[in-house]
Amino acid sequence: MTSEQRRSAGSKVARRGLFNHLASAIVRPSSFIGKELTEVRRQPRLLLTLVLGPFLILFLFGIGYAASPNDIRTVVVMPSDGQLVATAEQYRDAFAKPFVLDGVTQDAQSARDRLQRREIQAIIYFPANAYQTVLQGQRATLQVEYNEIDPLTAQWVNYYSYVQTNELNKRILVEALKQNQGGQTTSQQENKTLATQMGNEATTLRGALGKGDRDAALQQLAAIRQDNTKAQQNTLTSLQLLGGVALFTNIQNPGGTPQGQAVTAAQGAITRINDNSTRLQADVQAGQMGQSQQDMANTIGQDAGVIGQASDQLKTIPPDVLVSPFQSQSSNISPIAPGFVEFYAPAVIALLIQHIAVTLTALTLVRERLLGAVEVFRVSPTGAGEVMIGKYLAYLFLTAILGTALAVGMYFGLGVHILAGFFPFAGMLLLLILASLSFGFFISAISNSESQAVQFSMLVLLASVFFGGFFLGLDSLAPYVRVISYALPVTYGIKALQAVMLRGEAPVWWVPVALGAMALLLFIVSTALFRRQFRRG
Repeated sequence: MTSEQRRSAGSKVARRGLFNHLASAIVRPSSFIGKELTEVRRQPRLLLTLVLGPFLILFLFGIGYAASPNDIRTVVVMPSDGQLVATAEQYRDAFAKPFVLDGVTQDAQSARDRLQRREIQAIIYFPANAYQTVLQGQRATLQVEYNEIDPLTAQWVNYYSYVQTNELNKRILVEALKQNQGGQTTSQQENKTLATQMGNEATTLRGALGKGDRDAALQQLAAIRQDNTKAQQNTLTSLQLLGGVALFTNIQNPGGTPQGQAVTAAQGAITRINDNSTRLQADVQAGQMGQSQQDMANTIGQDAGVIGQASDQLKTIPPDVLVSPFQSQSSNISPIAPGFVEFYAPAVIALLIQHIAVTLTALTLVRERLLGAVEVFRVSPTGAGEVMIGKYLAYLFLTAILGTALAVGMYFGLGVHILAGFFPFAGMLLLLILASLSFGFFISAISNSESQAVQFSMLVLLASVFFGGFFLGLDSLAPYVRVISYALPVTYGIKALQAVMLRGEAPVWWVPVALGAMALLLFIVSTALFRRQFRRG
């Protein structure tokens, strides 16, 4: 055989060896894919539980959850001094939801007994001598008692108590302003009447000056000065009111408004009337009743007309507007405004995908060791890496099918949106599955028994519920506790799926990077641990 023939035969052997190596690298892991799928297929109830169970739970939650807060049935306890009315109808309209007035009583003990039996949810104790306390410049305290062990509900009751107290303060202020504003309306009407009177008195004064009637002129001047003083007081009330409104609405120059200009004009006219009447009185007393004095009387009449016009410009502000000059009108710029079921749907999908993946894979390596399959693999040509890859691909296929079925059920059954499209959603779901499988393989690699693996899986589930952002935002957790959150795949999965499904945008770049890095690193570590066990026996 020539050297060329030997080289040709050697190359054929090398190619055949490479082909056999590639074929074995495919066939051996594929055998584990079939093995794992067969084991799962033998448990149809498990498949139904993993797919239909979570969907059914979410569906029941959606139709059974009441988003509105429960009514807080409240009893008002009045002081026994008898100064306040103790009838429910007097105070029923003063309560804002969720507080609902159940009754009014002066028997504090009976109300507390009802609270102990949880027949009512809150008691409001109205303070004794509240009127005198407020008149002394102090705040009267409304004491609120409730009987709650739920800290979240207790926080809401405290908040609603604050809102209810503000509502009562608002109603009291509105009633006070109504009474005072009746005076304001009268003041404006009185200013109009005073302006007319001063105009008539100025005309009469001019006639008396033309006739040289000193006593009649002084009498008209006294009447003008008296009416002008009343007009000044009424205008000052309007000025104070406008100043308060300007403070509420942050107006830098309230005098530039039409009402402010009217008040300014009225003040100037009142000042001129006061000055002219003082000078004119001195002239009349000195016996000077000529043309210049008649002109001053005519000026007084013109200024009286200015006061009348200013009164027409001043508009009474309703008390409820004065107490609450602002009202809110909110709008949500989010692409959708999801309900509670749709909002929690991404978190449910992420949590269930992680739980399914971890549950399926956490027992796989432990079971192989306990059944003695590792010893069989050791004497076969199969390597630890091929075992891991085969199992990984099998559970990836299975979890992907389950995740797809769950997503389809939520999309068509519950109407959950996927705004960014199916491909971004599928990409984020795939990364979550990969990271969760690696997490489960890591648990299986470090567990010494099936019970230990199950315990680790349950701990992961509990940690995911409390620290994964499922129902509590990560901002509510202390920074040192968030380390646990960011060690879980579900944390990144919830962020990614919420962005893709509810906002229609790609998640923050580090979220998919973290999922990919977690999947790769944990798989490498799990394979290394299993390889050590594989060699050690």
